[in-house]
Amino acid sequence: MPGNPLPDSRSSLTKYIWLKAHYDLLKSIKNDTTVHKLKAQFDEAVVATARKRYLTEEAGFVRRDKLVDLIHEEGSFTVRVKMVMYFLFLFRDSRYRQFICEKVAGNDGRWDAAIFHSETGGSFSGVGGIKAFTNLRQLLVQAELLDDDSFAIRPFPALELWFPDAIEIAASHINDAVAQQAFLSSPQAFLIKYGLQGLLNTTARQLAKVDVRVVHEESSDQLPKYPGKRGTTPGSSDFKSWKKKAPLKKKDLEPADILTNPVLLERANSQHFLLEQMMAEICTLNGFDPQYDVHIDLLIQSDTASLLFEMKSCTTSSTRSQIRRAVSQLLEYSYRYRHDIKSPVRRCIVVERRPRGDDNWLIEYVEFLEIGLVWKRDTSEEFGCAKKTSKWLAPFLSGVQEWAK
Repeated sequence: MPGNPLPDSRSSLTKYIWLKAHYDLLKSIKNDTTVHKLKAQFDEAVVATARKRYLTEEAGFVRRDKLVDLIHEEGSFTVRVKMVMYFLFLFRDSRYRQFICEKVAGNDGRWDAAIFHSETGGSFSGVGGIKAFTNLRQLLVQAELLDDDSFAIRPFPALELWFPDAIEIAASHINDAVAQQAFLSSPQAFLIKYGLQGLLNTTARQLAKVDVRVVHEESSDQLPKYPGKRGTTPGSSDFKSWKKKAPLKKKDLEPADILTNPVLLERANSQHFLLEQMMAEICTLNGFDPQYDVHIDLLIQSDTASLLFEMKSCTTSSTRSQIRRAVSQLLEYSYRYRHDIKSPVRRCIVVERRPRGDDNWLIEYVEFLEIGLVWKRDTSEEFGCAKKTSKWLAPFLSGVQEWAK
């Protein structure tokens, strides 16, 4: 249809790949990696189909994206992971998406078990035939949506368990920015609009009543609220030494708490935690006691100055918006905490990946604001930065000049 923003990433429908095989490939991705490296590790067909169904790529690199983050956070092949993989694959491939929504679900969105007993595969004539049909059926068995023996339809897991993660991950594969925001803001309405409620085995009326909030860490520029009387802020007594052991889980956060303090949502991101951990270790090695509080990600202080860090996880498409948020937060925290941290205050943004292409100007822009910008290197757990940032950080951190190389 004209103006249809839905993705259409097509892989082979005739190659039979176990869902677990794709899971193992995704789990192997620790940092951004090359397609060539994945081909050296895994079967060619597994890599080829994973690229179209699950992976995010750019310039020959496979990105460690939100799907990979989720898999590492879960730690095993859980129901949540299976459902997110099921949804993402069918959402990206129009052939299976249309088959489920138009043939299996029909107009009311509810699945008809009878179709899974068919052996005709007519709906996939020219694109795999019966093989494409039976492969889809086995995928649904592996996702625990069909019974292995009878092909009876099994109850879908509660949407609260997996739907928010699936929407946030699938949104990154919608190229139109307006449609992407609509999807994140009201996924139920978006799915109904495009007739995709069948992917959830539910009717439009039922889906419209579902109260599942998709909280997206990059969707709002809202900054944390400050407790207490007007004009007050937490003081230095609220700072804690950075000795965190593991990130929070998004599923464990209360929506009301997130609305009050969106920083909680950011800190539930495994990449955000990794950035904090890496920088805290470096600060400790330099003789500092890295600290944090409800707002500030990381703070170190000498007798005469302080260095304030704001960490931001980001995809390649959200680098600009995340850096803009970080700038606002650093300036705000510098003001609100001006009586509780040493002056002069130096500020530094630490992001998951280096700004590139159309966003490359952000490096000079942030330094123009006299704010440092550090990024995690794509293929290793090491930092990089520009030369000006390395000079600003040198009085605090030894060896930072190496980051600029």
